[in-house]
Amino acid sequence: RMENVEVDESQIASIMETVNKKLEWLSKEEIIKRFVSLEFNRFLDYYKNARDINAKDEGKSGKRDNRKGSDNNRNFRGKKGENGSFARLFLNMGKKDGIAPKQIISMVNENTKDRDINIGSIDVLDSFSFFEVGEKHKTKVLNAFQKSEFNGRRVKVELAGEKPTGGSKGGKKKKKKKNQYA
Repeated sequence: RMENVEVDESQIASIMETVNKKLEWLSKEEIIKRFVSLEFNRFLDYYKNARDINAKDEGKSGKRDNRKGSDNNRNFRGKKGENGSFARLFLNMGKKDGIAPKQIISMVNENTKDRDINIGSIDVLDSFSFFEVGEKHKTKVLNAFQKSEFNGRRVKVELAGEKPTGGSKGGKKKKKKKNQYA
């Protein structure tokens, strides 16, 4: 960006004398180092809490476990919120839309402009997904997705109902076989 910036001499002429006086004690190399450091430090600050994507996390089975960044649907919970509770959210996109857990995490980070949001379980299904965020961040996340798009498609995030526990509510009842010897 710095190489390609168009310099408008007439716009900056009035302040250049002050800038030159302010920086006259620095050599050309020192100015370049400081300029690069300003940008690099901003970049480092942005990613300071990100996990190391090159680090291997060995689980009990000895297999690699990417947790938050994996493409599978692990029920991994990141750092717990203040009270340990998560809000379950519905996302109107799934595998058919090219969504994977890492895209959901990226969308939360980008839309909220906050990398400190606790993300819990992520379940990506064919045409929709569910993900959890720390209860205290629920409203921020819901508001951040109001005008969001992914691959040109409108993204909708809503508060989901309770997670099914695997019970038989609403399912077909099994017919009992009559004992032929009774």
